[in-house]
Amino acid sequence: MAGGIGALGRSMSTATESQNHTSYSLIIFFSKKVYETRRAYNLEKSWLGRVFNKCTGIAPYYVLLSGHHLVQCMHVLHEISSDKDIPPDAKCGIRIDVAQKVLKELEKNYRAKTT
Repeated sequence: MAGGIGALGRSMSTATESQNHTSYSLIIFFSKKVYETRRAYNLEKSWLGRVFNKCTGIAPYYVLLSGHHLVQCMHVLHEISSDKDIPPDAKCGIRIDVAQKVLKELEKNYRAKTT
């Protein structure tokens, strides 16, 4: 039973990592990732928090993204013209301070398009 649930979770995670987002859903996805990383950073201050971070696999200093999501963010921010350099299945880490700036830019671009 546990193997079946684990396999289901992995397949859902794989599907999420290759999903195309609208501008709004990309902001929600990215803000969730930033929140998780910020929480892991705060948990890193205690030994129990470090154990929790190790068990969950969330990095306390880097927002972990798939290459697919990194390319989507870069397209929205007009920072990339071709996505051929970043494979979709690549695992990328963005420093938390840089990720927070990217999130603010994504939000600013979305507000500019909707007004």
